Amino acid sequence: MILSQILYTDHILFSIYPVLYLTYSIMYNFIGFRITNDDLIQDARVLLRRQRSTPAPINTDILVPDRPGIYGPGASQINRQTICRAARDVAVKDHQKSNAEVIINAIASQASASEAVLPTNRTRKEVIPCGVPLFDIMRAHLEKEDTWTSPPPPLVRDMAERRGPTFQTLEDVRVRQIIIGITPPEEIADIHEWVKDKIRLDHGAQPLGVLPLCTTSMRITLYDFLSIADAKEPVAKIALHGSTEEVSSIPLQPCHQDHAETVRSAWIRIPVKILFGNGLDWAVAVSFNITDEDGSQFFVKTLAPPQFTALLNCLPPFVNLGIKEDINMLDTVTPSLGLEKLKVNRFVDLDTIIVMAGWLHKTRSRTAVSYITLGVPPLRVVPMCSQLWAPSYDSLPRELKLQLLTDLKWTFIVMTVFNVALREEIVPDPDIVCFLLNSRQLHALNWWAQWMVHTSAGLFVKDTLFGLANSREEALRSLCAVGVDGNLLNDTPHRVLVVLAVLQNCTTLSKGGARFLHIERERIVANHQLFARQPISQFIDDFDRQISDEVLLYARFDQYAVSRLDRGVRVVDDGSRFLIDHPCLRLPVLQLDPSRIMVQSLPEIVRRAKRSMTEGMLEWARLNVRKVNIFLRACDQSGPLAKRCKAIYEPMRMVFARITDHQAERVRSLEEKIDRRMQEELDAEVAHGIALENRIAALKQELCDAENERVLSAEREYYIRNVQDIGEGMDRSDWRGAAPRRYKFSSAGPRHRGESPETRACSQAPIAAPEVSTASRSELNVWMDAHEAMDE
Repeated sequence: MILSQILYTDHILFSIYPVLYLTYSIMYNFIGFRITNDDLIQDARVLLRRQRSTPAPINTDILVPDRPGIYGPGASQINRQTICRAARDVAVKDHQKSNAEVIINAIASQASASEAVLPTNRTRKEVIPCGVPLFDIMRAHLEKEDTWTSPPPPLVRDMAERRGPTFQTLEDVRVRQIIIGITPPEEIADIHEWVKDKIRLDHGAQPLGVLPLCTTSMRITLYDFLSIADAKEPVAKIALHGSTEEVSSIPLQPCHQDHAETVRSAWIRIPVKILFGNGLDWAVAVSFNITDEDGSQFFVKTLAPPQFTALLNCLPPFVNLGIKEDINMLDTVTPSLGLEKLKVNRFVDLDTIIVMAGWLHKTRSRTAVSYITLGVPPLRVVPMCSQLWAPSYDSLPRELKLQLLTDLKWTFIVMTVFNVALREEIVPDPDIVCFLLNSRQLHALNWWAQWMVHTSAGLFVKDTLFGLANSREEALRSLCAVGVDGNLLNDTPHRVLVVLAVLQNCTTLSKGGARFLHIERERIVANHQLFARQPISQFIDDFDRQISDEVLLYARFDQYAVSRLDRGVRVVDDGSRFLIDHPCLRLPVLQLDPSRIMVQSLPEIVRRAKRSMTEGMLEWARLNVRKVNIFLRACDQSGPLAKRCKAIYEPMRMVFARITDHQAERVRSLEEKIDRRMQEELDAEVAHGIALENRIAALKQELCDAENERVLSAEREYYIRNVQDIGEGMDRSDWRGAAPRRYKFSSAGPRHRGESPETRACSQAPIAAPEVSTASRSELNVWMDAHEAMDE
């Protein structure tokens, strides 16, 4: 097979100091030299400290600047062909393997799981414009004590140790396989539950809102495809004749007789593998049933069980670099292969996220992204459309398995890096975000993930506009939606305009990130209404909170004129905090040493801050979150200090919880008072509830008695009117003897005359209308008949 049809790698980045070029080029003459994990994180720390300890540079909103002439299709540039050609030259020949397998084996054998590997013919600054891979800048940033806790340190460490494409990936990842038509529905249902558990674990550690997807395909003739689509049997076996000519696929429509030759020569892509998962510890491989018998391939068409459709439709939106073609193929072709139409209309192109995060490098290929983000070459050697993908996953050579799993892992890590880069740029302070959402970090991070998906889903980069972009705003305006005709629209979507608005005056991680706490809190509060306008249904109620004076007081810590502060002043970064206080604040920040605090000195410390104790102490807690526990321990050991600080005890603990996502230490005396007060309130509410229940019962009894009295009153009215109608034919002086009796009310409740409370009965049946009962009417009729007989 022609090399250009097999080789599909991307690019390689990274190099170290020029004086080592000759030595390392001899040792690693096709991949380059390596930089250890420890050196990378140390270089990233130095970069952040240098960027943050100098005045803010120009173009602080650009994450990756352009470096022309490094990546491209030329023979002297870094691209997949040059990487694969160099790997082939040093690979050990194996006649039992294909050329692609030999190249993958050479790259994986020479690569390192945790180290950056760069080509030797370029300087480090040329390969990586930032000087350090973005992943390591993210690692150094997440070491700050006051930033978001996601992704957690164990996950970051795991990604750092597995960034490279090595065969260790095959042992680290558990792959569950589904073959359409062979895997029983019960096993698919079990895989469905397993996938939901894995997604739940990934979401709990790091909400991304998307799932990496990798699809492979193969070419078949349009004649074979129409034969597969027309097959009506429950299980149909169609022979594949192969493609004789590579031409553009024609529309899938019934062909006339004069088009028969075109049908047999034209070709079309059909999916043969669908993989999804994080690529770090789990993945699912879905294969269509393609058999190989005596050198001929057959496609076995079987209707997929409903369990498989339910599995795919319950997954979150898919993400990968250049995913549009894969989604279109799944959306249009798979129904003819035995699958129901999938709900894959929501997907995120990683290319969109990259541009949105501040990527201005003119080359956005997988090679450039891999080197600049991770410092390692990608592993796409075999084209994703190749006959080599036809066998089931278990039957693939280990080299091809490694390429598929590395693709998932690469997408997961790169998506994580750019998600963090955007988050730390737009909402760098977790405290004020969680305060506005009235939630903990996991809920706020889930909102952020859904906002990112809503903003970027279905958008693509228009290359002509991006090629002319010289600023981040121009790059963002190159993001376009797709029209009904499948072409990109020229108008900038409203979602992109919202991103442009919230990105005003932001600083990317490669430029040191956000610096000043009060300025960023003011900006987040100002952008609150912009976030509230995003139609994310499950978070509508979270943005109902109005920006009141109380909210502004907490957001500013009683510091005003914050928006007029100079963002570009020189500061000293100690490396521990992400957001610091501005040196030109109107009111001084409270200077407090919690290890030596005394209750007598606290009023003087607060007085020097020129504001109330609440705002001053909360500002100190936000700027010194790791010292909060020391202060609370001091309060626990000093009763007078605890009594003095009881008003800020719970707010300070909430600040600590919103930033660290852990509970702060407790002050026993204050906790006892809080527990006692809450118990008293609970007892009072319980007693009040019992009193209300008794009152409701008494009111029900009173209502019942009143209804019965109303019925008796109607009966007596009827009786008296009948007595009046009889006239002088009866002794009217004794009419009361036969009249219905009234209730007699006493302290024990209403009862009939002459009736004891023990024998009293109250009918609970509903009364339809105030009419005389049947029994009373019968008694009155007997009495009237007797008097009529006497008159006669």
